[in-house]
Amino acid sequence: MFPAPSDPPRRSDGGGHRSLLGCTQCRRCPSAPSEAAGNTVAHASSAFQQRVRNGQPEVVAADAADRPRSDGSTFAELVEAVHEAGALVMADVSTFDEGREAAGQGADFVGTTLSGYVPGPPVRSAPDLALVAGLAAAVPVPVIAEGRIATPQQAAQALAAGAHGVVVGTAITAPTALTRAFAAGLRP
Repeated sequence: MFPAPSDPPRRSDGGGHRSLLGCTQCRRCPSAPSEAAGNTVAHASSAFQQRVRNGQPEVVAADAADRPRSDGSTFAELVEAVHEAGALVMADVSTFDEGREAAGQGADFVGTTLSGYVPGPPVRSAPDLALVAGLAAAVPVPVIAEGRIATPQQAAQALAAGAHGVVVGTAITAPTALTRAFAAGLRP
């Protein structure tokens, strides 16, 4: 995630330590890592690292789309269970109404993760910046832009639209997709 200029949400691990959520390599926080032996190292507090090793993440992303859950539970029930376990919830949504509903049910973040990927909203070839802007103006929790963000310019546009942070996925994690895109772009 690329943190926005404002302070990111923080939570306490119960021992007085406060850690940045989603902060990797931002160099804005006091615990930003140094470069050791030429390798940049992503940072996280030792308490966070221990929680992950113990299967206790700080943030759990969950499908909040308007569709049945495989176990019959509701999104609100999931939020309650995750909060009871001491973690935060990022609601993965596909529409404005889903984002507003998820925030109302206690989600700590709303992500545009599912826009264009589930039945209903149109399939898009670019980030859903209108959804980012609409949610950022309407919900009281940070909005995370995610989905089809392929360039630094698109990430900057998402932040300008009001996103608190940006998740870049396939654009940096799928070399096959990158190769296809370059090959298609270079065909006569």
